Amino acid sequence: GEVKLADFGLARLYNADNRERPYTNKVITLWYRPPELLLGEERYGPAIDVWSCGCILGELFLKKPLFQANQEPAQLEMISRLCGTPTPAVWPNVIKLPLFHTLKSKKQYRRKLREDFVFMPTPSLELLDSMLVLDPDRRITAEDALKSNWLKNVIPEQLPPPQLPTWQDCHELWSKKRRRQLREQQESALNLPPGKPSGSTIKLDGITLPGTGAPTGINML
Repeated sequence: GEVKLADFGLARLYNADNRERPYTNKVITLWYRPPELLLGEERYGPAIDVWSCGCILGELFLKKPLFQANQEPAQLEMISRLCGTPTPAVWPNVIKLPLFHTLKSKKQYRRKLREDFVFMPTPSLELLDSMLVLDPDRRITAEDALKSNWLKNVIPEQLPPPQLPTWQDCHELWSKKRRRQLREQQESALNLPPGKPSGSTIKLDGITLPGTGAPTGINML
Protein backbone atom coordinates (compact mmCIF):
# COMPACT_ATOMS: atom_id res chain seq x y z
CA GLY A 1 0.00 0.00 0.00
CA GLU A 2 2.99 2.31 -0.22
CA VAL A 3 5.33 3.52 -2.93
CA LYS A 4 8.74 4.81 -1.89
CA LEU A 5 11.26 6.24 -4.34
CA ALA A 6 14.35 6.19 -2.19
CA ASP A 7 17.60 6.83 -4.06
CA PHE A 8 18.97 10.01 -2.47
CA GLY A 9 22.37 10.08 -4.17
CA LEU A 10 21.79 13.53 -5.69
CA ALA A 11 19.13 14.75 -3.24
CA ARG A 12 18.77 18.47 -2.61
CA LEU A 13 16.45 20.52 -0.43
CA TYR A 14 13.25 21.15 -2.39
CA ASN A 15 11.08 24.23 -2.01
CA ALA A 16 7.73 23.91 -3.79
CA ASP A 17 7.25 27.68 -3.67
CA ASN A 18 10.47 28.39 -5.55
CA ARG A 19 9.94 27.32 -9.15
CA GLU A 20 13.04 29.17 -10.37
CA ARG A 21 15.69 27.27 -8.45
CA PRO A 22 17.69 25.09 -10.85
CA TYR A 23 18.54 21.46 -10.11
CA THR A 24 20.62 18.99 -12.06
CA ASN A 25 18.69 17.06 -14.69
CA LYS A 26 21.03 14.07 -14.37
CA VAL A 27 18.76 12.33 -11.90
CA ILE A 28 16.55 9.23 -11.95
CA THR A 29 17.60 5.92 -13.48
CA LEU A 30 17.43 6.36 -17.26
CA TRP A 31 14.57 3.90 -17.89
CA TYR A 32 12.36 5.87 -15.47
CA ARG A 33 13.53 9.38 -16.38
CA PRO A 34 10.78 11.72 -17.63
CA PRO A 35 11.00 13.53 -20.97
CA GLU A 36 11.48 16.98 -19.43
CA LEU A 37 14.75 15.87 -17.82
CA LEU A 38 15.87 14.21 -21.05
CA LEU A 39 15.31 17.55 -22.78
CA GLY A 40 17.45 19.43 -20.27
CA GLU A 41 14.90 20.86 -17.84
CA GLU A 42 16.54 22.11 -14.63
CA ARG A 43 13.49 23.65 -12.95
CA TYR A 44 11.21 20.80 -12.08
CA GLY A 45 9.09 19.44 -9.27
CA PRO A 46 7.27 16.30 -8.04
CA ALA A 47 5.92 15.59 -11.55
CA ILE A 48 9.19 13.81 -12.33
CA ASP A 49 8.43 11.21 -9.66
CA VAL A 50 4.88 10.76 -10.92
CA TRP A 51 6.35 9.80 -14.29
CA SER A 52 8.66 7.27 -12.63
CA CYS A 53 5.72 5.76 -10.73
CA GLY A 54 3.80 5.56 -14.01
CA CYS A 55 6.67 3.61 -15.55
CA ILE A 56 6.56 1.21 -12.61
CA LEU A 57 2.78 0.85 -12.85
CA GLY A 58 3.04 -0.11 -16.51
CA GLU A 59 5.91 -2.45 -15.74
CA LEU A 60 3.81 -4.34 -13.18
CA PHE A 61 1.33 -5.21 -15.93
CA LEU A 62 3.78 -5.63 -18.82
CA LYS A 63 6.22 -7.71 -16.71
CA LYS A 64 9.19 -5.75 -18.07
CA PRO A 65 10.37 -2.12 -18.10
CA LEU A 66 8.51 0.09 -20.56
CA PHE A 67 11.43 2.09 -21.88
CA GLN A 68 14.74 0.20 -22.00
CA ALA A 69 17.41 2.33 -23.65
CA ASN A 70 21.05 2.92 -22.81
CA GLN A 71 21.40 6.52 -23.99
CA GLU A 72 19.27 9.63 -23.57
CA PRO A 73 18.38 10.14 -27.28
CA ALA A 74 17.31 6.51 -27.56
CA GLN A 75 15.35 6.84 -24.31
CA LEU A 76 13.41 9.80 -25.66
CA GLU A 77 12.79 7.91 -28.89
CA MET A 78 11.27 4.96 -27.01
CA ILE A 79 9.06 7.30 -24.99
CA SER A 80 7.92 9.01 -28.19
CA ARG A 81 6.92 5.72 -29.81
CA LEU A 82 4.49 4.99 -26.99
CA CYS A 83 3.49 8.40 -25.66
CA GLY A 84 3.80 10.44 -28.84
CA THR A 85 6.45 12.88 -30.00
CA PRO A 86 6.95 15.91 -27.73
CA THR A 87 5.60 18.84 -29.73
CA PRO A 88 4.24 22.29 -28.83
CA ALA A 89 0.76 21.03 -29.72
CA VAL A 90 0.69 18.66 -26.74
CA TRP A 91 3.37 20.38 -24.64
CA PRO A 92 3.46 24.16 -25.20
CA ASN A 93 6.61 24.87 -23.18
CA VAL A 94 8.69 22.07 -24.71
CA ILE A 95 10.29 24.50 -27.18
CA LYS A 96 11.84 26.36 -24.23
CA LEU A 97 13.82 23.35 -23.06
CA PRO A 98 17.58 23.48 -23.75
CA LEU A 99 17.82 20.21 -25.68
CA PHE A 100 14.55 20.34 -27.61
CA HIS A 101 16.21 20.99 -30.95
CA THR A 102 19.20 18.68 -30.42
CA LEU A 103 17.26 15.67 -29.10
CA LYS A 104 14.26 16.25 -31.31
CA SER A 105 12.76 12.97 -32.51
CA LYS A 106 13.60 12.13 -36.11
CA LYS A 107 10.08 10.88 -36.71
CA GLN A 108 6.69 12.12 -35.59
CA TYR A 109 4.89 9.48 -33.53
CA ARG A 110 1.29 9.57 -32.41
CA ARG A 111 0.36 8.57 -28.88
CA LYS A 112 -0.76 4.94 -28.68
CA LEU A 113 -0.39 4.10 -25.01
CA ARG A 114 -4.06 3.15 -24.64
CA GLU A 115 -3.82 0.86 -27.65
CA ASP A 116 -0.71 -0.98 -26.50
CA PHE A 117 -2.00 -1.39 -22.93
CA VAL A 118 -5.60 -2.22 -23.77
CA PHE A 119 -5.18 -5.46 -21.77
CA MET A 120 -5.12 -3.44 -18.53
CA PRO A 121 -8.34 -2.88 -16.57
CA THR A 122 -9.86 0.43 -17.63
CA PRO A 123 -9.39 2.23 -14.29
CA SER A 124 -5.70 1.30 -14.10
CA LEU A 125 -5.18 2.21 -17.74
CA GLU A 126 -6.69 5.63 -17.15
CA LEU A 127 -4.31 6.17 -14.26
CA LEU A 128 -1.33 5.03 -16.33
CA ASP A 129 -2.36 7.32 -19.17
CA SER A 130 -2.56 10.32 -16.84
CA MET A 131 0.79 9.56 -15.18
CA LEU A 132 2.66 9.24 -18.47
CA VAL A 133 1.59 12.60 -19.87
CA LEU A 134 4.49 14.28 -21.66
CA ASP A 135 3.78 17.78 -20.35
CA PRO A 136 4.67 17.84 -16.62
CA ASP A 137 2.21 20.69 -16.07
CA ARG A 138 -0.61 18.48 -17.35
CA ARG A 139 0.60 15.28 -15.69
CA ILE A 140 -1.59 14.07 -12.85
CA THR A 141 -0.40 14.95 -9.35
CA ALA A 142 0.36 12.33 -6.73
CA GLU A 143 -2.58 13.56 -4.66
CA ASP A 144 -5.04 13.18 -7.53
CA ALA A 145 -3.51 9.84 -8.54
CA LEU A 146 -4.39 8.48 -5.12
CA LYS A 147 -8.02 9.40 -5.85
CA SER A 148 -8.05 7.20 -8.94
CA ASN A 149 -11.03 4.85 -9.32
CA TRP A 150 -8.54 2.02 -9.49
CA LEU A 151 -7.31 2.83 -5.98
CA LYS A 152 -10.52 4.02 -4.35
CA ASN A 153 -11.12 0.70 -2.57
CA VAL A 154 -7.51 0.28 -1.50
CA ILE A 155 -6.93 0.88 2.20
CA PRO A 156 -3.16 0.84 2.80
CA GLU A 157 -3.59 0.52 6.56
CA GLN A 158 -5.28 -2.85 6.05
CA LEU A 159 -2.58 -4.26 3.76
CA PRO A 160 0.11 -6.27 5.57
CA PRO A 161 3.59 -5.03 4.67
CA PRO A 162 5.71 -7.52 2.71
CA GLN A 163 8.33 -9.49 4.57
CA LEU A 164 11.47 -7.98 3.13
CA PRO A 165 14.79 -9.72 3.82
CA THR A 166 16.67 -8.29 6.78
CA TRP A 167 19.48 -10.84 6.94
CA GLN A 168 21.44 -9.75 3.88
CA ASP A 169 23.04 -6.63 2.44
CA CYS A 170 21.98 -4.87 -0.71
CA HIS A 171 22.87 -7.27 -3.52
CA GLU A 172 25.17 -4.84 -5.33
CA LEU A 173 27.08 -3.91 -2.20
CA TRP A 174 27.19 -7.50 -1.01
CA SER A 175 28.56 -8.79 -4.30
CA LYS A 176 31.25 -6.09 -4.41
CA LYS A 177 32.24 -6.84 -0.83
CA ARG A 178 32.33 -10.57 -1.58
CA ARG A 179 34.53 -10.09 -4.64
CA ARG A 180 36.92 -7.92 -2.63
CA GLN A 181 37.14 -10.54 0.11
CA LEU A 182 37.88 -13.30 -2.39
CA ARG A 183 40.56 -11.18 -4.06
CA GLU A 184 42.21 -10.40 -0.72
CA GLN A 185 42.16 -14.09 0.26
CA GLN A 186 43.70 -14.98 -3.08
CA GLU A 187 46.44 -12.37 -2.73
CA SER A 188 47.12 -13.45 0.84
CA ALA A 189 47.45 -17.11 -0.16
CA LEU A 190 49.94 -16.20 -2.89
CA ASN A 191 51.71 -13.55 -0.79
CA LEU A 192 50.94 -10.98 -3.49
CA PRO A 193 51.21 -7.26 -2.75
CA PRO A 194 47.72 -5.74 -2.26
CA GLY A 195 46.11 -4.77 -5.55
CA LYS A 196 48.40 -6.94 -7.72
CA PRO A 197 46.30 -8.59 -10.48
CA SER A 198 45.43 -12.10 -9.39
CA GLY A 199 45.74 -13.37 -12.95
CA SER A 200 49.55 -12.85 -12.90
CA THR A 201 52.09 -15.62 -12.26
CA ILE A 202 54.59 -15.94 -9.45
CA LYS A 203 57.86 -17.92 -9.25
CA LEU A 204 58.56 -20.10 -6.24
CA ASP A 205 61.89 -21.95 -6.07
CA GLY A 206 62.09 -21.94 -9.83
CA ILE A 207 58.51 -23.16 -10.28
CA THR A 208 56.01 -20.85 -11.95
CA LEU A 209 52.62 -20.86 -10.25
CA PRO A 210 49.47 -19.28 -11.65
CA GLY A 211 47.95 -16.37 -9.79
CA THR A 212 44.76 -18.33 -9.21
CA GLY A 213 44.14 -21.80 -7.94
CA ALA A 214 47.53 -22.22 -6.27
CA PRO A 215 47.64 -25.00 -3.65
CA THR A 216 46.80 -23.49 -0.28
CA GLY A 217 49.25 -25.75 1.57
CA ILE A 218 52.37 -24.21 0.01
CA ASN A 219 54.55 -22.22 2.37
CA MET A 220 55.32 -19.01 0.48
CA LEU A 221 58.14 -17.88 2.83
